[in-house]
Amino acid sequence: MNEGKVVHSPFFLARVFREKNGAPARVAAVVSVKVGKISAVRHLVKRRIYEAVRPLVPKMLPGNAVILLAKPTVLKLKPLEMQPDIEAVFVKAGVLR
Repeated sequence: MNEGKVVHSPFFLARVFREKNGAPARVAAVVSVKVGKISAVRHLVKRRIYEAVRPLVPKMLPGNAVILLAKPTVLKLKPLEMQPDIEAVFVKAGVLR
């Protein structure tokens, strides 16, 4: 976790790792207990993140692995509002084509 590029937004923190072998792009979502103490809330946020990321993965450059860490403010977002913010984070990180 000490390696890679870090990009912030009001709702997410992204860690971007470049892989040497040109593997397909990957995305992982992490939602901590700070976001929601109940596991059902954390899993709901995680499912919403994966659903928002799904259309962006084919546009990602190969060889990138991204870990999206949700901040507590993500609970204020509606499901449709997540994708533009995640896309902005990916553009800032330079992982989109």
